[in-house]
Amino acid sequence: MFLTGFTVKLHCTLSFLLLPVFVQGGPARGLIYSATADYRHDSIPVARDALTARGQSINVQFDATEDNTRFTNAGLASYDVLIFLMNTGEGSAFGTIVVSSSSTLEVDTRAVLDATGKEALQRYFDLGGNFVAIHSASDCLRNTTFYGREVGEPRRFPLPTLRPGLLRLTDQRPRRGFL
Repeated sequence: MFLTGFTVKLHCTLSFLLLPVFVQGGPARGLIYSATADYRHDSIPVARDALTARGQSINVQFDATEDNTRFTNAGLASYDVLIFLMNTGEGSAFGTIVVSSSSTLEVDTRAVLDATGKEALQRYFDLGGNFVAIHSASDCLRNTTFYGREVGEPRRFPLPTLRPGLLRLTDQRPRRGFL
């Protein structure tokens, strides 16, 4: 099987985090969480499936979900590692708001985690739970202070100004023809 630098690093990271479980002899349990409230990467299903398949070779049983109701103290207690996979945004925990007896206002109900889920995640961190944030998961829950401390503060915008450049190709491989 061909391993990229990313998969080797991920394998080493997961193995290190789960070393105490290997000593116990039983399979570790991991939760892959990939809910998004903003941009959604097309590669999420592929990455989720790859992690789940890789879990067998390192003695980890993964559950994968986008259901934020799984984030309770009891729900997270059974996991040895949480993986936030390409999550984006904060979202809103609101739903339908009744404006008057004859009208309602629909608001965005997509929330990566609601208040209960955030409290459970913070407790999981406070108890020393293992956590891996992959790719854009650092952009997730950007208005949640404890999460920012755990993953490092997200990038600040605006990004640096792009400058024009010149790309010179020294060979003509077919896959580069579009350049």
